[in-house]
Amino acid sequence: MITNNYNRDQQALALQGQITDRFTRAVEQLGQPGPQKIDVRMGAIYALQRIMRDSEDDQAAVVDILCAFIRVHSQVSDEPESRFPAAPPADIQAAMTVLARRVPGRGDESRLVLSFSNFGRAVLPAGKFAGADLVGADLRDADLHDADLSGANLDAAYLHGTDLSGAVLIDVQMKSNANGVNLNGADLRGAHLSADLIEADLSGANLIGADLSGANLKGADLQCVKTDQTTSLPLGTELPNCP
Repeated sequence: MITNNYNRDQQALALQGQITDRFTRAVEQLGQPGPQKIDVRMGAIYALQRIMRDSEDDQAAVVDILCAFIRVHSQVSDEPESRFPAAPPADIQAAMTVLARRVPGRGDESRLVLSFSNFGRAVLPAGKFAGADLVGADLRDADLHDADLSGANLDAAYLHGTDLSGAVLIDVQMKSNANGVNLNGADLRGAHLSADLIEADLSGANLIGADLSGANLKGADLQCVKTDQTTSLPLGTELPNCP
């Protein structure tokens, strides 16, 4: 019995040592600069994804590293409104995708710090970004349909043309430039939106418990939205009849 326990302990130590070596090597590769090293960085990102899957204890550290990589290498322009967002480089898109597809709740709560990051035209459908800090992030023309952004902070984020159709935005905070954002069918229960939602598509959205009293809904599509007595809309807002 003692021998069996000793063997198991030795195997566990050996496995942890292997994971540590893989982790160290991946971080070193992720730090290699220059466009000619993009394949090396992408290999490192997917190696970190594998580590995250193999070792629940290491997920929080991997999330921290990938968030830092995105923040440093994909910062919002000083004048994001003045330019059309370019699609993210392949390594940045890969890092975003790994974060979006991770299994949440493995000690990485409140670790998605992605403030002032450039997500313009990123493709992240059904991404898992609950509780994310996206303050000042550029999400213009990004594909986030069916994403989970519950509890996220989107204050000062740029959301022009962002596809959030079907997204979960329960308890989200949004004081941002969101002209034309697609919120068709989104779950906005308990959300606080003091945003510029001119010509936004809110058709079919769940606004029960949502506070949009400070939002600009000029030209917004509010057809078939779900509301009740807990919904707060700007004074004078008229909801069209649902066909």
